[in-house]
Amino acid sequence: MLVAVGVDVQQIKAAMNERKRFYRLVSAGGSILISVVCAWLVRRLRKENRLKRQVEDFARQIASLQMITGHLVQDRDEVGDLLKTIIGDAVQLMGAPDGYISVVNESDKLEVNYAMGLYSELPQREIKKGEGASGEVLRLGKMLYVPDYQRFPCKLKAPEMDQVSTMLVYPLNSGGRMLGIFCISWRKEQFVPNEEQLGLLEQYAFLAAIALEKVQVKVRLREELQRSEEQQIDLQMAWRMLEESNRKLRLANEHLEEVALTDRLTGAWNRRKFEETAEQEMLRSQRYREAVSILLIDIDFFKQINDEHGHLLGDQVLVEVVERIQQNLRVVDSIYRWGGEEFAVLLPCSTSEAALAAAEKLRREMANKPMSSLQLILTVSIGVAEFMSEDTLESWLKRADDALYQAKKSGRNKVVLF
Repeated sequence: MLVAVGVDVQQIKAAMNERKRFYRLVSAGGSILISVVCAWLVRRLRKENRLKRQVEDFARQIASLQMITGHLVQDRDEVGDLLKTIIGDAVQLMGAPDGYISVVNESDKLEVNYAMGLYSELPQREIKKGEGASGEVLRLGKMLYVPDYQRFPCKLKAPEMDQVSTMLVYPLNSGGRMLGIFCISWRKEQFVPNEEQLGLLEQYAFLAAIALEKVQVKVRLREELQRSEEQQIDLQMAWRMLEESNRKLRLANEHLEEVALTDRLTGAWNRRKFEETAEQEMLRSQRYREAVSILLIDIDFFKQINDEHGHLLGDQVLVEVVERIQQNLRVVDSIYRWGGEEFAVLLPCSTSEAALAAAEKLRREMANKPMSSLQLILTVSIGVAEFMSEDTLESWLKRADDALYQAKKSGRNKVVLF
C-alpha cells in the first residue's frame, strides 16, 4: 500500500493535465508548420517546372528559328519559292494553322502571293492601305497583334474570316522600304503570344525581308540582263535585216545602173557607159603611161539588110555581131553600142600596133564566116586610134571616127589607123 507523504494528489493531476494540453498544442502547431512548408515547397516546384517548361519552349523556338533561318539563306532564283518558304516557316514557328504572304506591287498595294489554310479559299485580290489587318500594317509600317479579330474594326467581310480568332501581321521591311507582309492566325481559341515568341517572330521577319530583297534584286538583274540580251538580239536581227535590205537595194541599184548603161537589144554597154570607162582609161594612161586604143566598127551595107529582110532579122544580126566580136576580145576589153549599126571597143594596155592587129582579126572573122541568122557574109569597116597624152575624149574619138570614115570611103571591109 502506497502512502503519499507531503504531496497533494489533486495538484499532481492538475500538472499532468497541463502537460497533456501542452503536448496537444505542440502537436497542432507542428502540423500547421509542416503544412505551410509543404505548400511553399509545392509552389516553388511548380514555379520551377513552369520556368523549366518556358526555357524548354524557348530553346525549341530558338532551334526552330535557327533551322528556318537556314532555309532563308539558301540560294534561290525565284521570288515565289522564297515567299512559300517564308510563310510556311512562320506558321511552323508559331504553331499557327493559317497564314498568307503578300508583296507590295508597283501600285503600292499588297498582292497576295501565297496562302495557307483558310486563306487559300479566299479570292486573290489587291489590298489597299487601311484595308483589313494587312492594309493597316501597310499603312502604319509596323507589326500588328489582333487578339480578337472578330471585334477588329477593319475586319474583312468574308465567311472564312469568321473563323479567325487571333491574328499576327508582320511587315517585311528592308532599308527603310516595305517589301511586303506576312500574316499568321489562329482559329476558335484566342492565342496570346509571350514576349519571347514575339521577339523570335520579329527577328524572323527581319531576316525574311533581307532574303526577299536579295532575291528580288537577283530577279530584276536577271530580267534586265534578259531584256538587254533580247534587245541585243533584236538589234542584231534589225542590223541583219538592214544589211539584207541594203544588199538587195545595192543589187537593185546595180541592176538599174546596169540596165541604164546597157543596150537592151544586144547586151553590149551603151554610149554613156563608154564615156565613163573611156575617161577612166584616159586618166590611167596618163598616170601610168600605159597605152589604150579605140576601135570604131561599122557593119557594111546594114541598111540593105533591114530593107530586104526586115528590122526583126536586122536586130538578130546586131545581136550576133556583138557575140562574135566579144568572142574575139580579151577579158579586159569591152564592147559598146555606139549607135545604129556602129560599135566601139576599148582596148586597155594596147598600142596602135596591137589595136590594129586586133581589128584585123575581127575583120577577118566577120568576112570569112557567114552569119547564122542570114547565112550571108557580112563585112565590117574599122577605124583605129591610140590615145595620145594631149588628147581629149572628143579629139580621140574624132581620130577614130575619121579612120572609120576613111575605111568606108576606101571600099569598106577595111581597117584604118589614125
